[in-house]
Amino acid sequence: MILNTSSSQWLVIRDTITAVDSGGSNDPVATVTDRLAAKMTDASDVLLKALDVSSVNAVELRASFDTNARTATINIFTSREGETSVKHVASVALVAGTQTNADGRFYAATATVTSYWAPERIGSSDAESGTGIAQILFDKLGYERVWVVVSGLSGGNITIEGSGY
Repeated sequence: MILNTSSSQWLVIRDTITAVDSGGSNDPVATVTDRLAAKMTDASDVLLKALDVSSVNAVELRASFDTNARTATINIFTSREGETSVKHVASVALVAGTQTNADGRFYAATATVTSYWAPERIGSSDAESGTGIAQILFDKLGYERVWVVVSGLSGGNITIEGSGY
């Protein structure tokens, strides 16, 4: 028997974000009542593109920065199709490393996860076995859309990519 696992290529979810998304009239990180799918996609001060992960079982995220002297905190949210609220998956503290991508951006080498997800269903791989790239990986537990909110940034900009299998 041959098993085929569907997979997704790396897609940019957030590109060169220079300011935090939380705060203002919508703060899903700190305010539970702001954790609505409508506020994640079309609020005046937060316009986030959801990564459609309906065809995969697990989601991978990685980040890159404009220089290797940057840090950021991101929050991951998810929802099922048709649900009005979103679930807070994790808060992740990222630290840029020295490994660069094809565009000369510096990958995050450290990802410290504070999980709000089911136990044993999320984790990170710091420096990805010596490649200098940290990745956050979680079982999506049947959820279909993922948003990444930047809640802390030490300056410069951050890009978030997502994939899955």
